[in-house]
Amino acid sequence: MFETASILFAVENSSDLSDTVLRRSKEISSDSFGLRRFLTTYQTSRTFDLSAFISQYQRTWILYTKLLIFNNSVLNMEDSPMYMYNTRYNQLTFDTGYSMSICYGALTSMNKFRCYSSHYYKEKTCKWIMRFNMNKFEIDDLQRSPFRRVITVQHIDRGVVIDVHKYGFILHICIRGNPAEYIQARPGFHEYNRVCYDEPQPLFSAIRVVLCIDREIMNNMYERKTNIELAFRKFISFFQQNNITIYFGSVMFDKDDVIYKKPFFELQFPTYIQNYSWSILTSMGCRVQEKLNTNENFKQIFLSGMSLIDKEEQDDIMYYMCSRLYYRALKHYFIDFYAEFIDILKHYYSFYKTSLMSQFPITLKNEVFIPCVTLTSSTDPIVKPFKLSKSNRVLREPQFGNLNNFIFVEFRDDNGNQLQARDFVALRQHFKQYLTTGFIIGGRSYCYLHHAQSQVRFKQFYYYCEMPGCFTFEEAYRWMGNFANERVVAKYAARMAQCFSSTQPTIQIKADLVKYVDDIISSDNKYTFTDGVGMISKQLSNK
Repeated sequence: MFETASILFAVENSSDLSDTVLRRSKEISSDSFGLRRFLTTYQTSRTFDLSAFISQYQRTWILYTKLLIFNNSVLNMEDSPMYMYNTRYNQLTFDTGYSMSICYGALTSMNKFRCYSSHYYKEKTCKWIMRFNMNKFEIDDLQRSPFRRVITVQHIDRGVVIDVHKYGFILHICIRGNPAEYIQARPGFHEYNRVCYDEPQPLFSAIRVVLCIDREIMNNMYERKTNIELAFRKFISFFQQNNITIYFGSVMFDKDDVIYKKPFFELQFPTYIQNYSWSILTSMGCRVQEKLNTNENFKQIFLSGMSLIDKEEQDDIMYYMCSRLYYRALKHYFIDFYAEFIDILKHYYSFYKTSLMSQFPITLKNEVFIPCVTLTSSTDPIVKPFKLSKSNRVLREPQFGNLNNFIFVEFRDDNGNQLQARDFVALRQHFKQYLTTGFIIGGRSYCYLHHAQSQVRFKQFYYYCEMPGCFTFEEAYRWMGNFANERVVAKYAARMAQCFSSTQPTIQIKADLVKYVDDIISSDNKYTFTDGVGMISKQLSNK
């Protein structure tokens, strides 16, 4: 039960609220999910049953604020949350007498969570331990080989939806990357190693965590209830201190109703641009994959619509449509692909096609648009819309072919952060495979080429795809220069990296106008005083 004089609702459509509620409400803004917010006010404070209230409004969430005063003070939001320091007081143990589970999947609608597959649904069968820290919480499953799941603040995307009932609560945590998973290094030791999977994992969009009392066990009921309430309090403090939006809502779940059901809506297109564009959508995670796979109206209109478009326009329309759907899916969590497709297609023909934007050159004077992917520790390559990048002499060289022969690659942890050194040892072979064998995007095989010196710190690299009539890798490295005299690996890489340094195109000079001058070297051959030095006439520099 809670008492309040005002409630902030979040809905997709105003029709999800009753006429009585709407008459008392004022629409104030949209939230990070792309939902509409309505503030409902009453003349005096009223008392509501939270479970009954959220069950009554199936497609409605209630924003958790200080305005909601609960009979159980544990549920009330604190003025200042307690900080989660790494101490034993922020560790909770759940042994017998608890019904708990964790599931990876997606919030496919405001009132439904779907597991990706039964493999990613884990029930508590032994002791679980939860640890809370300032920027992460951990769940230890003390099975025969103890297993740890770590969710950091950077993992969490947009917010959390909590379903509260008499015997516990259920968390639905929206995430932007898969949780980090660890396994105990040696029995009896507290050291854990990062799990590196042999096969790529799906990109999950949400986690469902259930913490309830096992009603079939009557012993220590009060103690177990207190432990559940304490866990709720710590979760709320963790979300509150990290400014994570919290909603109350009723969310249905059936562990047998899974996302991964063959056949998936997988398509192959005749051109690279079309395949790349489609990959932008399919690599957004299982939230979007579920929408693409279940929206029959979208499937029909997409396939029929693309077949009616002239072949000369298909690449342009495909990239325009998929990139716009990508950005709209980022803004609107529960996107309707059918309605958005119709709207984008109309906008393309009524505005974009005849506007100056469509005539804007893909390659600017000093910048270029090139394909871009992110390689993570657990998933397939995540394809992004083309990246605007500073030009360099490699990207400008015609013998490398089209800019689509290059791809800009970022190595990241699943939460989007830089890889931690302590995790890299376990993941080394995983990333080494990307460096040695490359990957396939849009039907093209890309392999490691090199990087700019400034990109090494951020784990960013250029990959290249050999195409007929263009440089091979051997020809490309010969074209970059002769670095055979460099015996130090770091210096060799730095020399080659200069070819990828951001530069602006200038005038072309004929070879017979270039004069080669010997370097000035110390008598013991240890130092080269003119290393990297060049000369240019005043007249030429003024041009």
